[in-house]
Amino acid sequence: MSNRYSLLTRSGFDLDLSIFLAEASQAAYADEVDPKQWAADQGFTSFTAFDRFNVQGFWCMADDVALLSFRGTSNIGQWLRDARFLPVPHPWGLVHAGFSDGIHDVEADLAMFDAASSKASHVWITGHSLGGGLALIAAARLKMKGIHTP
Repeated sequence: MSNRYSLLTRSGFDLDLSIFLAEASQAAYADEVDPKQWAADQGFTSFTAFDRFNVQGFWCMADDVALLSFRGTSNIGQWLRDARFLPVPHPWGLVHAGFSDGIHDVEADLAMFDAASSKASHVWITGHSLGGGLALIAAARLKMKGIHTP
């Protein structure tokens, strides 16, 4: 078993780390690779997928590393979410309405990630397209809850 997830213990700009996070974003689409198998192949020991209201993704853990990955736009429901771009209030300013609602829609799943990631030294959140917007708001959400890495 590979422990490729150890890339997530690095800090600063790192091309290998950037590629790893892009691969995690790709795995969230579940098109070419099964995300659970992808996570296992990287050495993660736990995996949880979520799929609610056109918000899909997964989170996984190993040792002191937690990774949350959101899928991007891939169906008409997600295009409609993308189109709801008017700004809505957020504790840190105004954010995209569709992205904010998406985070709200998976709150139960994120609460499980909160509990797991609060014990991790390295917490990463990634996504592509719609998933990138969701990742940004999810990261702000964790920060407001006091969950962060040193």
